[in-house]
Amino acid sequence: MNEHLTQSRATQPSSNKQTLSDPLAGSAQTAWPTHAEIAKRAYEIYVKSGHQQGHCQRNWLCAEQELRKHAMAASHSHSSGSR
Repeated sequence: MNEHLTQSRATQPSSNKQTLSDPLAGSAQTAWPTHAEIAKRAYEIYVKSGHQQGHCQRNWLCAEQELRKHAMAASHSHSSGSR
């Protein structure tokens, strides 16, 4: 696996999900993806691109954005169902 995919942009344990308050959902919490989840998705993007070298940061950022959007959508669907 590419070295850059294993380095974290933020120092947080991979076993703990970072939660942030979602202002649109009141007191609901959104669980952001872990380092390991982002690394796995970034590697999947790398493989899907035909193992193109030199795009590790772009792959990481795309993976992070995809997973955060997915987490937000899941959070919103759970919070709207409980209203």
